[in-house]
Amino acid sequence: MVPLFDLEEGEAGEIIEISKSPSCGCGGGHKHRNHCGEHGRFSDLGIRVGTTIKLLHKQHKGPLMVKVGDARFAIGRGMAEKIKIRNPHHQE
Repeated sequence: MVPLFDLEEGEAGEIIEISKSPSCGCGGGHKHRNHCGEHGRFSDLGIRVGTTIKLLHKQHKGPLMVKVGDARFAIGRGMAEKIKIRNPHHQE
């Protein structure tokens, strides 16, 4: 399991966990499946456990460009840090 931002450009992986942040407010201690407000944003973008996400572009600073399904969009590094990926090049 690796955070999304650890993937190389062009790599894709299955989302296996979306981590909780301290401001989440939904209790904690469990893997999220998009049940609280913060994770609702992920869900609105199609970012859900079990979904494949592809890292299109990343820079030293700034947002990452990703692809989920047919949609392409930018997400901040803070969001990207919460998305944990199963990737064939990063064995657990």
